[in-house]
Amino acid sequence: MSSMSFFDNDQTKKALKNYMAFLKSLEIQDTFEKRLRDDLLQLLNIMHNASDEWERNTPYNIKDISNLFITQLTENDELKKKVHLTYALAIRFLIEFYLTTDVTFSDIYLKMKDNAYEFIDKINSPDAKWHLRFAFNGMSLEITKNVFSHEGFKVFQDYTAAKNSAEQLKNDWLKFIKEKEEAVKKLEKTLIEQKHSYQFVALNQGFQSLLEQKKSQLSLSRFMLIFLGLILPTTIFLEMFFFLRSEQEVQYQISLIKFIPVLSLTLILVYYFRIALQNCQSIKAQILQIEFRMTLCGFIQSYADYSAGIKSKNPNSLSKFEDVIFSNIMTSEDKIPSTFDGIEQISNLITSIRGGRDSSKN
Repeated sequence: MSSMSFFDNDQTKKALKNYMAFLKSLEIQDTFEKRLRDDLLQLLNIMHNASDEWERNTPYNIKDISNLFITQLTENDELKKKVHLTYALAIRFLIEFYLTTDVTFSDIYLKMKDNAYEFIDKINSPDAKWHLRFAFNGMSLEITKNVFSHEGFKVFQDYTAAKNSAEQLKNDWLKFIKEKEEAVKKLEKTLIEQKHSYQFVALNQGFQSLLEQKKSQLSLSRFMLIFLGLILPTTIFLEMFFFLRSEQEVQYQISLIKFIPVLSLTLILVYYFRIALQNCQSIKAQILQIEFRMTLCGFIQSYADYSAGIKSKNPNSLSKFEDVIFSNIMTSEDKIPSTFDGIEQISNLITSIRGGRDSSKN
């Protein structure tokens, strides 16, 4: 009987129905016996009407006492003892149903359970007493043991072990991924630093090329400055030399007229000397600025990162520093005077001298 369905079995349902009819036919005067009979009758009726639930929630007792229980339901000798034993077996099913189901018991079930505990000392059948005491004392442990030894629970244990293993594997992978993420971040930081370094190397090379050009211009400017610096006094000395060597007596105005070309040439040379000097100074200033920019390339990225962070808190904290670092050092080339700025003044001077000479002749 235990290898197949029990409460859902037609034989069991028929036996329950016949036994309930038998209980109803009994004429009982004793109050205790009547209460016991009524509880048993009600319990068997519940089993008959909800056979699928009892089949599902009482596997231990179906396996252990189903044969004895069906025998009690189908045989009719020694009625009083059999009623007590049948009641005790039914209570065992009730207690297991109470332990295994997740449905809240109604007052009817709870009352039958409490009555069964009360009836233990009043029942005369030793077998019935033993089954009732076992139902309230030792059966819960046996049911627990049966559950733990069931194949389904072993599957659950395997699932738990597999879950723990999966959790451990997950943690190991998370740790591995975290380590790799940290390594990737370090590589990313290194690559960014390398990128910045290459950018500043290219920028530095551009400044270096420009610096070489400016140095070439500075050499040419110095040559022109030295050349003008030598030719200017030479012209004056030569004119004075020829003037002092001359034995002719000339008038003052005639001598002054002879000095006009030399004076004009001298003024022009002085002006161009001034142009060359300012050009040389301007190129020096540009070279100094280029070298300064090349020096800035060494720390400009760190400064940019630092200034971005500190400016978010205090926008004016680095303003004076930036004014000093990034301001122009000297005047740039666009402020060098044009080559012909003084030509008009020289022509005006020559015109005034000629006007003075003509008026003296008249």
